[in-house]
Amino acid sequence: MDDGPLLCPGFLIAEPELRDPNFATTVVLLIYHDGTGSFGLVLNHKTWLTLSNLLPEFENTRAADLTVYHGGPVEPNRIFTLHSGDSPIPQSAHAVQAAPGLVFEPDFDVVQSMLEEPGQMPSRLRFFVGYSGWGQGQLDEELAEHSWISSTATAGVAFSEPGGAMWKSALKQKGAYYGVIAETGFRPSLN
Repeated sequence: MDDGPLLCPGFLIAEPELRDPNFATTVVLLIYHDGTGSFGLVLNHKTWLTLSNLLPEFENTRAADLTVYHGGPVEPNRIFTLHSGDSPIPQSAHAVQAAPGLVFEPDFDVVQSMLEEPGQMPSRLRFFVGYSGWGQGQLDEELAEHSWISSTATAGVAFSEPGGAMWKSALKQKGAYYGVIAETGFRPSLN
């Protein structure tokens, strides 16, 4: 079955057969994809960390107890942010609106302003350590091998319950056939 063109920004949903422990049953928000490579964040792998564990200077902010997610295996010492885009603090020039209510903000200074100013925090906010990256042509090869299902990104799925529940929600959002995959864990034959 043709999963359609690669959507960017959009979701990459792991095929049930994808066994790489970094990506099994994941939903990746693909933020950049071009001839030089690709960049995204695994959305549904929680860590045991909170923001204040990583950055003690934020211990007294409203975001101190927010769970930090594992965005991928590349550069696990870097922090990235997704938010709902409804903060009055302006977004950086490099922010990417992946969908209505879903903004990737790469500039941590902007996020810091949101956290430090009373009433400026967006209604939805998630932090990620590391990211998912693919070199030139690598993601295209994985798509040709049917390792991923591409789909439209939505804030509803991106900010939903993590783990396998998000993977199922992303598949069900794609349509009836994919709902079968979500419930059974395999692709039914299309004879």
